[in-house]
Amino acid sequence: MRDGNLDEFFEHENQAYPPALSQNGAIRATKKADLVACLEDLVPFQESTIHPSVQATIFDGSAIVNILRPGAAKTFLDYARQVFLPYIVSQLQHVERIDVIWDQYFPDSLKLETRKKRGKGVRRRVEASTAIPGNWQEFLRIDENKTELFAFLATILTSTTSKNDKVIISTYKSDVLCNHTIVHRIIKTCPLYP
Repeated sequence: MRDGNLDEFFEHENQAYPPALSQNGAIRATKKADLVACLEDLVPFQESTIHPSVQATIFDGSAIVNILRPGAAKTFLDYARQVFLPYIVSQLQHVERIDVIWDQYFPDSLKLETRKKRGKGVRRRVEASTAIPGNWQEFLRIDENKTELFAFLATILTSTTSKNDKVIISTYKSDVLCNHTIVHRIIKTCPLYP
């Protein structure tokens, strides 16, 4: 009954919570892996027997922590020395430099709702002599636990000297740490890092 262009009207969202982004007023949950099938079709597959020369590898630190269970480690220092560091050092055999990027957990993040759905855990201070919790996954559900653990591992990782001048760079909260003195000076003077 109104004068107006229906095509133009339906070009715009007319709901408080757009259905493309939300479900019953909450942000729509999905898995990043769901995109892989769509993207694989866009990239031609070529089988190659040539191994490319790789100088650096970038690791998602939180993914490594989720994969590497404490096992026989009794304290967080044991976990760092017996589980985490041996894994990183083994990866240094193939490259000259490793970068470890750690997640940060902001209270106003879009991911907060997803993290809440994973359940609750027990808060435990992360210190070298603190005992490893019995339920690793439950421990990792608390953002403060992960923040302290990531800072602890980044500090230990970059205080470790490597053979053959191999470089380890790690984020540490909003800063960057490095195990190599010369590279450390370059990072501190580089305008890309605050």
